[in-house]
Amino acid sequence: MTLFRITRQYPRSQQGAALMIMLIILVLGSVAFLVNALSSSALNNARQEKTSAALAQAKEALVAYAISSENLNGGASPARPGNFPCPDTDAPSASNANYGVAESSCTSGSIGRLPWKTLGLPELLDGNGEPLWYALSVNFQSGANRINSDTRGTLLVYDRDGTTLLTPSGSEGVAIIFAPDSIVSNQQRNSTTDKTTASNYLEAMNGQNNYTVNGPFIAGDKNDTFNDRLMIIRTRDFMPAIEKRVAKELQSILANYYADNNFYPYPASFSNCKDNSTCDSVDTICRGRFPYNAKPTDWGNQPNYSLPTAPGGSAWFVNNRWYRVIYYSVGTNYLDSTPSGCSPNITVSGSAQRGLFFMPGTPLGSITRSYSNNNLSWYLEDTENKNMNDSYVSPTATSNDQLYILQ
Repeated sequence: MTLFRITRQYPRSQQGAALMIMLIILVLGSVAFLVNALSSSALNNARQEKTSAALAQAKEALVAYAISSENLNGGASPARPGNFPCPDTDAPSASNANYGVAESSCTSGSIGRLPWKTLGLPELLDGNGEPLWYALSVNFQSGANRINSDTRGTLLVYDRDGTTLLTPSGSEGVAIIFAPDSIVSNQQRNSTTDKTTASNYLEAMNGQNNYTVNGPFIAGDKNDTFNDRLMIIRTRDFMPAIEKRVAKELQSILANYYADNNFYPYPASFSNCKDNSTCDSVDTICRGRFPYNAKPTDWGNQPNYSLPTAPGGSAWFVNNRWYRVIYYSVGTNYLDSTPSGCSPNITVSGSAQRGLFFMPGTPLGSITRSYSNNNLSWYLEDTENKNMNDSYVSPTATSNDQLYILQ
């Protein structure tokens, strides 16, 4: 018997079509994978951008609040710039009118949510839809003893390794803003208690902990157990603007004092200027601190040149002892008498001037200013400005001093 094998032949066009279909399927699969990956990446980028924008807006609002702050110091003392609002410790709730409002006291330091209502903001959310958290240094809350150029932050923030400081001496944190992001590990965010427990939103890494009051905190890399984002506020972010505000008042007061008397007040002695009762003008010197009690004519309550103190001016200047951080110098041509060892005019970069004062900025490095003292290197950085003669220069780039010339 002869067997026949029948082989069915397909046209070449059908074989090509099948290959084309397979290729299309592969391409569509790859495209779908790429689209999904790109969509995921775009979504993640959008979330990160939202978080960055919220942190930046929060920092801007807090700094503006501190610069213009006229809120009461603990409810009992006169107003002063430099205060930051306390965190809000309420759970997020549309029915709670106090949510978003700063607590009235945080005298031992506090961590809570950003007080967005107090700052005049809408509720700021990170890229995962969580409200921002916020920690404040005890030195800059409303119950602090005084705030001026000497006041330093107390909050420390470490880099991802847990040992490298991002806030070394001279640049400590005044406030830290946190974006908590999504739940990690065993965090719970359901009940009111959950929502007011910082450890359900903020994490620890390498021996540092973001949910402890007063820190130290850490800015780590995002992983399965840590996803906090941080924004640090330091004194350099706002103190220069506050010093400009102080200086503007003093320039006006000194100009009016001179217009009425035809001379400026004498400086106060470095070695005596400690508080309101000791920081008096001395008629034998032309360089020193800004005097609390002026001579030959006292500030008094004259409307043109009252020292910024109640009732004639802003009480925060005296209450926070701004006068003792200010270096003040006048040429003898513009004083009522001629102290020995002084020049008729002072010079600034070779140009003759009547007088000047320096706002010294926050202490750099590990310096802590105490009073009374005559250590100008604690206040001024440029050698020519701290050698106790009548020749000065404009502050250089390595200095944080601000120079104001009397006109």
